[in-house]
Amino acid sequence: MSLVASRVALSPPLEPRYRDVIAALGHERGYPTHEAPAALGARLAELSRAYNTAGTAPRDALAARLGFSFARDTPKGGAAVAELLLRGALTLDGALTVLDYGAGLGATTWGVVRALAAAGATGRVDATMFEPDEAALALGLVLARRLGGEGGVELRARGVAAPPPRGATFDLVLLGQVLSEIAVGDDAREQALLARVDSLLRERVRPGGALVVIEPALSVRTRALMRLRDGLAARGHAPFAPCPHALACPMLPRERDWCHEDLPIDLPAWLVPTARAAGLRWERLTFSYLVLTRERRSAAAGARVVGQPKITKGKRELPVCTEQGALVTLTRLDRHASLENAAFEGAARGDHVVTDASSRVVATTRVELEAP
Repeated sequence: MSLVASRVALSPPLEPRYRDVIAALGHERGYPTHEAPAALGARLAELSRAYNTAGTAPRDALAARLGFSFARDTPKGGAAVAELLLRGALTLDGALTVLDYGAGLGATTWGVVRALAAAGATGRVDATMFEPDEAALALGLVLARRLGGEGGVELRARGVAAPPPRGATFDLVLLGQVLSEIAVGDDAREQALLARVDSLLRERVRPGGALVVIEPALSVRTRALMRLRDGLAARGHAPFAPCPHALACPMLPRERDWCHEDLPIDLPAWLVPTARAAGLRWERLTFSYLVLTRERRSAAAGARVVGQPKITKGKRELPVCTEQGALVTLTRLDRHASLENAAFEGAARGDHVVTDASSRVVATTRVELEAP
């Protein structure tokens, strides 16, 4: 199974039991739910416009965040930690401690819980949800109590409106869609953010633990994450994922480039009418992410596919980021297709490609998809 297929398996859309809990909470608060897609879609369209312009949610956004964003964002958390799970860097040995920094309703934590359950883990996740928005925090804690957990994984969540006291450390620190609300495009604020994330990694993450950052797949937001990634690498933090190296990001010099994921994970069917009403897509899952561990290492073997394959008459091209920190286009003419390079056919954005080719793939070129 390829890396992309493995990540998809660990990040399924939310099942009907989540729909029912979310709808019940919405009814209790007088919010529109998936049962009224036009009304919920109007709230969602307002939320989407606010995020795409100001980077922050409108004051009256909880209906859209509960009714739609929670379900859309939860699989991102699972997909972002999948490589940690698949490579044994994230395990559930009794209990796992999590700090969800800027937790909102806890979607990122739920992504982790569901990924652990999908991997067959059993045990408990003890999550500290730090969220200054007291209304969002309260709603997230009610969600956690009513859902309880997933499969053999129990979630115990506690909420705090201020960061935990100095000295408190965790197995996993999550920052789900909070960077774009703090600093984008302002150098001084981005430098302050770099110092904060550096501090979280050094002071909040236990040895053997990890820090995970997830952002929207928008160009401006993702390029801010890419700059953060370079700043952290310069401070000695090698990316665990998605990067195959700790050198300068080769995509940053070109403004039109941004490194993001595009996975075949659709919205659950019960939210498709709401997405239609808001004018948003419901197919596939796009986001950008960064995983760092206390140890200097990268999860990737070979080169990482950083774009969709380009198929034209007589050839197939695959953009990759190499272990040497370069952007390269691997090209195979159709007449050079062979058993040796057959894996080239199935490579998709996010996969790791192991090959002895520098750019041209010919019949004798070895191509493999790394399967964790």
